[in-house]
Amino acid sequence: MEAHTGVLIVGAGPAGLATAACLTQINIPYVIVEREDCSASLWRNRAYDRLKLHLAKVFCELPHMSYPVDAPTYIPKDQFVKYLENYIECFDIRPKFQTAIESCSYDEGRMCWFSLACDMTTSMVLRYTARFLVVASGENSAEYIPIIRGLHGFAGEVIHSSRYKSGASYSGKNVLTVGCGNSGMEIAYDLASHGANTSIVIHNPVHGDISKIKDNIVEFEGRKESTFDAIVFATGYKSMANSWLKNGESMLNDDGLPKQKFPNHWKGANGLYCAGLAKRGLAVVFSFPTEAHTGVLIVGAGPAGLATAACLTQINIPYVIVEREDCSASLWRNRAYDHLKLHLAKEFCELPHMSYPVDAPTYIPKDQFVKYLENYIECFDIRPKFQTAIESCPYDEGRKCWFSLARDMTTSMVLRYTARFLVVASGENSAEYIPIIRGLHGFVGEVIHSSRYKSGASYSGKNVLTVGCGNSGMEIAYVLASHGANTSIVIHNPVPVVTKEIIRLGMILVQHKPMDVVDDLLVRLSNFVFGDLSRHGIVRSKVGPLLLKEKTGRSAVIDVGTIPLIKNGTIKVHGDISKIKDNIVEFEGRKESAFDAIVFATGYKSMANSWLKNGESMLNDDGLPKQKFPNHWKGANGLYCAGLAKRGLAGIAIDAKNITNDILSSYHAQI
Repeated sequence: MEAHTGVLIVGAGPAGLATAACLTQINIPYVIVEREDCSASLWRNRAYDRLKLHLAKVFCELPHMSYPVDAPTYIPKDQFVKYLENYIECFDIRPKFQTAIESCSYDEGRMCWFSLACDMTTSMVLRYTARFLVVASGENSAEYIPIIRGLHGFAGEVIHSSRYKSGASYSGKNVLTVGCGNSGMEIAYDLASHGANTSIVIHNPVHGDISKIKDNIVEFEGRKESTFDAIVFATGYKSMANSWLKNGESMLNDDGLPKQKFPNHWKGANGLYCAGLAKRGLAVVFSFPTEAHTGVLIVGAGPAGLATAACLTQINIPYVIVEREDCSASLWRNRAYDHLKLHLAKEFCELPHMSYPVDAPTYIPKDQFVKYLENYIECFDIRPKFQTAIESCPYDEGRKCWFSLARDMTTSMVLRYTARFLVVASGENSAEYIPIIRGLHGFVGEVIHSSRYKSGASYSGKNVLTVGCGNSGMEIAYVLASHGANTSIVIHNPVPVVTKEIIRLGMILVQHKPMDVVDDLLVRLSNFVFGDLSRHGIVRSKVGPLLLKEKTGRSAVIDVGTIPLIKNGTIKVHGDISKIKDNIVEFEGRKESAFDAIVFATGYKSMANSWLKNGESMLNDDGLPKQKFPNHWKGANGLYCAGLAKRGLAGIAIDAKNITNDILSSYHAQI
């Protein structure tokens, strides 16, 4: 007999049930078939007793139905099964149980999917034709146990985790769990809690795989041996879709899993779909990206993004601001050392439309700056969408807008944003940069980037090398030495060194006098204060600090006390590193020193090009502006950048105002 339907759903697990419910909501007819004698057989029959959903219930709901209000945050297995039963009843889902699809191919002539199925209770053959086919048979169709030499001769018990129920019967026995995913780790815990002598195989460089088995002896890599009474394989499952699906190569690979990565995995050719095969759990078992429209999309909720948002708020232009971290200004909150202060006076570090409190110190400490940002966010009612990562953003010529795919990192759901204007405010400091140095990977001490350095307190008495002679490197070296570390620093570029008072004077004077005149004064003042530093390994820059910033974006070093410590020998200066072996660092000229730790204050790099497409009108290959300041902030097709010109907070304020004014000039005509 042959049955015709609009959609054939293969599998009555959560993925198949969710698909059926969604089709019910829009009155599209379907048939759902299931080879087992119940829905969600994996959850009912092949899950261990103590199992709870590993994610909070808000991330484990199927479409159109929430959990009861009084349900626990982490749903036990039995309660989840009850939820599925209620779901089936609510949407009147009627799976055809014990119906196994044996073959399903696409009929080009009839333009439909033709399926042969077997009624396992009667052995009758059934035929289904459907315009659309949904593969919801699960990535966990068949148990997978790896091939291990001698396993077939193991003298004890061998089971897959799908047949494991409880550790109660293993008390006092030697049990090996193979697999270190959630199931393996939880089964090992359950076994140990019931008094089993428990071991687990964790495949990594420290803990080796199984080499072979003989009788009840398991030999691991490195020839370690142990005796076991039982082995539980929590080694997962494999999809069996390819055993029955023909013409599925547009969607599935040889393993029966999607060829395309999430979120583009769910659709093949000729009306073929898959649900629940992307290894994304329940939250996205049948969810499609939602699309939000806005005038301006701001990527990044650091100072640059916040400043742009505030300026747009002032002129009533709607925007969305997204941030991949879980807070605003994460660089300042989480990746700045404890003693950091803004190197420039507060009047040069204000964001648009809000000054610091009158009683704020001239040089703002990090924590006080973060508080200023929090007040700024509150003042302008800025509401960033945190933990939202832009994965791709091309310009759509047809729709004349920027089309962004973003991921909600808490749920893995994909979001779509369309915006007429796009502001790249993700920062020049997106990713840590550590240079390639021969032998660094084998250094036996501690290696950290300055973003993870917090204080010099733990380095007292240790030999520490700071690599990088910008403001961060010089200040970190000073603090390390102040805490009793035997401190060295690598200085290889000509360095303009000034005091904070000198640079403040220069920034005031340059508003009224030519830059070269002011720079000449600053260089003379610096020479007077610091004297000749060349004999201490520091070559002074021939370019004044203001012109250096103008031409290269590099900042002068504002001394916090490092130079006197270099002069008296407390901090040693070295040239470039040639190579590293064990804990020995060799510098240019074959000088060698032993170190316990290396702190890399070598800056960051922009990651904008990893997600921004069609941005070549504005950004170079390094993800930084092609044009020099002050013409750097604008690209083509409504593309802008804020905070990428290496101009600090003052530059951010200028960028935000320029961008907002430019958007305003065309906004009402184009939106």
